[in-house]
Amino acid sequence: MANLAKVVRRTNASPRPGTPPGGCAVAVSGRRKDSVIAMQYSRQYVVDLFRRWGYPQLADEASRDLPDPVDFDELQTWSLGHGLSHDDIVSHLGGSS
Repeated sequence: MANLAKVVRRTNASPRPGTPPGGCAVAVSGRRKDSVIAMQYSRQYVVDLFRRWGYPQLADEASRDLPDPVDFDELQTWSLGHGLSHDDIVSHLGGSS
């Protein structure tokens, strides 16, 4: 398991392109060879995304069920249980699988 040595939070209102607003944390391993970056999103950011994507019912459930903050793996596991695939999530978040 990676040693998470540093957590950086971005909370400014107008983040850089590609950076989600509403609070994003990046956890970086302290070891240089096998660095791990774990994206975390605020629960409200995820709820707002589901609403924007046209899933108001999922947004309501996410606001009740998800922790705050939520990391990508937790979001993916929760979303898979609610009918969204890994590819759905990644494409909506602007990444590639």
